[in-house]
Amino acid sequence: MKNLFELKNARRVRIVSNTFDYTWLQAQTGVAILFTGRNQDGRCPWCQVEQVTFQGNIVRHSGAGVQILGFDDQHPSQQTRNITIKDNLFDDIDGQRWGGNGYFLQLVGGPRDITVDHNTIIQDNAGGILTADGGPILGFVFTNNLIRQGAYGIKGTDRSPGNDTIRAYLPASHIASNVIAEADGSRYPPGNLFPSLAQFKSQFVSYGSDYRLVPGSPWIRGGTDGLPLGASTNAAPPFVPVPDDPNR
Repeated sequence: MKNLFELKNARRVRIVSNTFDYTWLQAQTGVAILFTGRNQDGRCPWCQVEQVTFQGNIVRHSGAGVQILGFDDQHPSQQTRNITIKDNLFDDIDGQRWGGNGYFLQLVGGPRDITVDHNTIIQDNAGGILTADGGPILGFVFTNNLIRQGAYGIKGTDRSPGNDTIRAYLPASHIASNVIAEADGSRYPPGNLFPSLAQFKSQFVSYGSDYRLVPGSPWIRGGTDGLPLGASTNAAPPFVPVPDDPNR
């Protein structure tokens, strides 16, 4: 078992309205979705992943969510850039259940121009939201998402969680109008919300099965664009996870 979807050399790609489920720690680290430019066997220095939209998908039952690699770490390549992750439901991203670190997003080796907007991310046992390593990630946008902090929240190598990591790895980033449940608000930029776990769960129709917001939720018009926070129910309706098949 490796992963559910990977791009190694691609430009102008749209991945829309799919369901990706079940991957775990085995031959790789349990990450479901990979955007990792690779100069395979050292004969493709022009290889690059850029201008990719990942939208309206359901990703579930995985050890971690998304990994984006800036440059091939084995051979020369071009920089991964212009990746948009929008209006997706990530459910049961759980390092304890599936192995792996449980992080929603891993940014390695300095990709740039990464936009993460209007996603609902459910991680009951997670290392955190985002982990970063390598060079700084320029042009990073993280807006209108619903997520829990997990153990460390936004955490880069050799940095403290939150603002210290953001200054070092995500300079001049835009991180606003997110719900980050269980987090210490003093560690993060202003303009985000930091409810308790109970408050977070209470805003969904049925936490664990139906992640639409309840009528009257203050998050329904909480987005920077006036839309509901989290994934749009119009992106890949109805965003209600299908029950597990006991025969799988």
